[in-house]
Amino acid sequence: MNIAILLSGPSLADLSDAPIADVTIGVKRAALRFSCDWIVVLDSPDLRSEWFAKVDAPLLLTRGEYRPKYTTLPGVDCETLEQTYPHHPHLGGWRWGTFSSSAALVLAKHLGATSIDVYGADFGQGKTLAEYDGFESPEKRYTPERWEFELGVWNATIEALKLKVVRHGLDG
Repeated sequence: MNIAILLSGPSLADLSDAPIADVTIGVKRAALRFSCDWIVVLDSPDLRSEWFAKVDAPLLLTRGEYRPKYTTLPGVDCETLEQTYPHHPHLGGWRWGTFSSSAALVLAKHLGATSIDVYGADFGQGKTLAEYDGFESPEKRYTPERWEFELGVWNATIEALKLKVVRHGLDG
């Protein structure tokens, strides 16, 4: 099963048509770019935001404590996935659920992905810190060290789950 994951990096704006996949997972605001089957949101401010109410994805991966406090959207929670896909020590003590991006990888594995195509996974490599549509989060913590850390968790998650992932749209 091919799964497409959309992240909110600037390069997502270069994707003119929705990717062709069996399942599309939108991470946070990337789920506004194209229709998605799932959305991944692990931050409560995002669940309470105006943009979240505009997302049409029918299923949500979030933290168990946020249901039904912030949302009644069905889906699965990180704690349930942790039972099958535990955190690995080589992640430096950090969990894959630290970031919505790496949690999306675990969701893809849970859904039966045999290949994963990822768009907008820039991890600070773009020309701007704004997202694909120019939005800048008021809670942003976009330092080079933060991007390096997220990319490290992302790569370790791919390795631990033995996933086949192709990142599209990066200029280098």
